[in-house]
Amino acid sequence: MKAENAEWKAETSRTIRPSLLLILFYSRMKRNYTKTIVIISILVALTAVGCYFSRPKAQTPKEIPPFVPTHEWKEILPGQAIPKGLKVRMDFQTHKKFAKLDDGAEDEPKREVALTTPKTEVKEEVLSEEDKLAKVISDALLHKDENHSHETPDEMKERVLLSLPEPLPELKHYDKLSEEEKKKIINTVWERRQKDIEEAMKSVRGDAEIMAERIQELREALAALPQQTSNATLMEAIQQNLNDIQWLILDVDNVEDFVKMKGEALLLSALSVLTSQPSVPAATVAEAIVTVATLYKNAVSITDLTPCQTALKTILPYTDSSEPLLRKKAFYALNVMVGKNAAMAEAFVASGGVRVLEAAMGGDAEAKKKALQLYRALGQYFPQRPELSTINVCSKLLQDLTHEEGAYELLEAYMQLLAAAKERDEVSCVQELKKSEGFMREMRRQYAALVALARKEVIEEGEEGYYTHLVHLLHGVFGKDIE
Repeated sequence: MKAENAEWKAETSRTIRPSLLLILFYSRMKRNYTKTIVIISILVALTAVGCYFSRPKAQTPKEIPPFVPTHEWKEILPGQAIPKGLKVRMDFQTHKKFAKLDDGAEDEPKREVALTTPKTEVKEEVLSEEDKLAKVISDALLHKDENHSHETPDEMKERVLLSLPEPLPELKHYDKLSEEEKKKIINTVWERRQKDIEEAMKSVRGDAEIMAERIQELREALAALPQQTSNATLMEAIQQNLNDIQWLILDVDNVEDFVKMKGEALLLSALSVLTSQPSVPAATVAEAIVTVATLYKNAVSITDLTPCQTALKTILPYTDSSEPLLRKKAFYALNVMVGKNAAMAEAFVASGGVRVLEAAMGGDAEAKKKALQLYRALGQYFPQRPELSTINVCSKLLQDLTHEEGAYELLEAYMQLLAAAKERDEVSCVQELKKSEGFMREMRRQYAALVALARKEVIEEGEEGYYTHLVHLLHGVFGKDIE
């Protein structure tokens, strides 16, 4: 195993360094580009080489299983078709695609690229000159390494230097040199350029350095806020700063560093200050709410949840805000924080969370859907509490489905709540619902309509989709009684 690891490291080093050299040479020839281009290109090249070494071996073709969407991110296998209407993301590090049902919790910042549907191409975007350069280099690296896995170090150096977009002055008359002269000049040029590569790599800033900078900027902006609440430029700067922090703390390792830098206390202070100033724009408050939720979602090592409980109490009132954006972000944050552990769920209930859910269940379909998601999160911790029992919540199901014709997302939220109850062996709620002939009549009507839509979907799209997912969901809850 050690020998294999050593061989892998040697091969990786041998491949990455010429790739960086190729980037650096090309960037320096194009002197109208800034130093940033070198950095971007280096990162793209590293990703490209990583993809080459991690590429899967060829496998015997086999039948690809159908993609069954859920509300959790699920990997899309190569060649696997997925239904329309799903949320799709790509992981830049692994180059894998993931999809899930759109449950409204789209507020989480993502390191991803936007896609249309998996059957279509990636959404076309206008690339800057720097991005075009990075893409060309990345594509070239992926292509060039395919057939050179067994070359010697000298052969590799020669190939890289001679394949530059523009010839180096030192290699102008390379073809006229003897083999010994070629080897000497290649090694001389190669060694001289290693120092250039090291200098370029030193200019690449790490996430920790960027986080420290953002923390300091946010601290200074918050200090100036009480005297400049009407300063639009300051508000925009705070909002952008919070957005940058969200992106950075998606990485669990970054979260650990962020907490050590006292970033948790700063974010809670930002939430408190921004929510206490009536003149602060809703968009800025919403950014603070989502940033705090992102922190606690990914902060796996935080054991003292007292600050998190304080944040929860601050966010809770915004579920009844007159601003739709704030209501939406508040419910997203609560779902993230309450689902973290029993202590947060207990804090939510103790802070009047059940009354919030009951009020939401009296609102529109979107509010009900958010409330049902929270009921599902709470059910895993408090299955015996009457005010949180599934049967109590689902007592409104028949009325909602009767008056919300075609509201399949709401039906889905109810069925997911019932499915979760069945998984916890809380089968009594389903049995209780089955006793109502009126309820089951409505469920059969909904089921028949969905079966027809699912068949039409398969005929028109050539694959199973969202309606098929709903058919399976209803059948999973009620079994043959739904047919």
